[in-house]
Amino acid sequence: PGFTVQPLLAPGDNELRPLKPQQSVGGAPAAWVRPALGGLAVAALLALAALATVAARRRWARRATVRAPAAVDTRVEDAARARLDALAAADALGAGDYDRYYGQLGEVVRDYLEARFAFTATALTTTELERLMTGRGVERWQARLVGGLLERCDAAVYAGQRPDPASADHDLTVAFEIIELARPRAVALDEVAS
Repeated sequence: PGFTVQPLLAPGDNELRPLKPQQSVGGAPAAWVRPALGGLAVAALLALAALATVAARRRWARRATVRAPAAVDTRVEDAARARLDALAAADALGAGDYDRYYGQLGEVVRDYLEARFAFTATALTTTELERLMTGRGVERWQARLVGGLLERCDAAVYAGQRPDPASADHDLTVAFEIIELARPRAVALDEVAS
């Protein structure tokens, strides 16, 4: 509301006097109202968030207990294992054909990673593949296991490094382990519910 100031002093009056009490202006809320409303709004938002969280947890728990474990497709792992079994049966290692042995070993592992994780594993270097795997959520130790095996395969095929037969046989075991560690597994109902 508008107001006008009316002078109360006479012209030439310079004497100091105490101030008059302040006049209240109607229409403005009390000073405590705004902070109280703000506090109520924050409390209401927190209560709504807590209720939404509880409802979401209950809904998720209900779905988790009702849902049956998903069927696991292991055709990719089975095909890779069959190729590794065929490599072991061909006994290229016993014949001393390290190029063929390590070439096929690296090819099986790269083809498996490409099929299981949709990496372009056959088009990447070992270092690039290891970096891509960790960037896409594969655990670092698994990526290092793959990287170490593929480096040994590359060294045997391209650099002519020939490990002893026991180490070469161990590399075949490592390839089987890589496939088994990446194999998806069915989740039991009690695991889903917890």
